[in-house]
Amino acid sequence: MQINITARKFTLNDDIRDYVEKEVSSLSKFYEGVIEADVVLGWEKRMRFVEVTLNANGTVFIGKDSSENMKKSIDRAVEKLERQLKKFKEKKKNKRVEKLV
Repeated sequence: MQINITARKFTLNDDIRDYVEKEVSSLSKFYEGVIEADVVLGWEKRMRFVEVTLNANGTVFIGKDSSENMKKSIDRAVEKLERQLKKFKEKKKNKRVEKLV
């Protein structure tokens, strides 16, 4: 999976970059079709925000979060994407079963 990371209004350090890459790459275990991830990290007033956009075989998934801690925001955004991917995979599986019946 290709991961593109963009930092807005701050300089991205290696610690945060490595953390983002580790967390976002873990999403591929929930759905094998994830091709690309675009991650935008930034500051807004005192809040840190994260927006992760996944492209999975033409289907787009978006996870956003903001908090006072960057790692907490990353974790929450990734958790939202995990739920979306699990739900999508389950729906896809159920449609396949319905077609067979």
